[in-house]
Amino acid sequence: MSESMITDQTYLFLNRVQDRRFDEESLRILELSLVAMNAKSFYEVRSRLRDFLKSESVAIFGELTGESMVAKLSVLEFFARAFALIGDMESCLAMRYEALNLRELKSPSCLWLRVSHSEWTKFAVQSMENGFPSIAGKASENALLSLKKDSLDEPKLEDYSEILNAAEKVRRLRDSAASLTSSHSGTFIYKVCSLKFIAWNRVLTEFRLLSSSHSHSFCVKKNLLLNSLNLSFIPTFPFLQCSVKSDMGELFAPKPSLYM
Repeated sequence: MSESMITDQTYLFLNRVQDRRFDEESLRILELSLVAMNAKSFYEVRSRLRDFLKSESVAIFGELTGESMVAKLSVLEFFARAFALIGDMESCLAMRYEALNLRELKSPSCLWLRVSHSEWTKFAVQSMENGFPSIAGKASENALLSLKKDSLDEPKLEDYSEILNAAEKVRRLRDSAASLTSSHSGTFIYKVCSLKFIAWNRVLTEFRLLSSSHSHSFCVKKNLLLNSLNLSFIPTFPFLQCSVKSDMGELFAPKPSLYM
């Protein structure tokens, strides 16, 4: 894709956001424009996109007053995914945390909005993986509150036992997050892992796009990417290694998908 086409795709995404078109097509346009960029262009555009998305999100959420809960959650999810695509995981997690809290706030009157303990736990793990243990700690506390509610609703002994086991796992996650939050060196290590994960995810995304073609060009580009891939991208933490290995399994499957 030429530089002019990349620029056109980026501006098309910006225009769609300004037109309030928060759909899959807009995210696809953003992803394709980012993958086609070289490293220098990516980091230059990424900064501008981050500022644009932050500014637009503030304005848009002000417009959503009085809108339905579904509409609000849909917009939050859109911005979370957009921030994730440009590698701004802090803003991505902030959007997801806001969505979870909004659901929890409205759940007493709408039971289907209630956030389960597994959702809070999953979010806590994602926060840890991306280098934000303080957010993970808050999510873990919410997971424990959810489990406490479940324990009052589950009279069966076997169900109660499962709740106790889940609570123990969440407490360990919470304690790990607290330990890292209080340790400057621990936070630094996780920030480094976050940067490595951004680079690794960009490689995975490019592979997925390349793999949609079975031409000679695909084989050449694939080999170039493999040769240039620094193995230090793979983080050293066990739960991060599992995530990377899972992605690698998808990456080299016989018929990889274009999108996850």
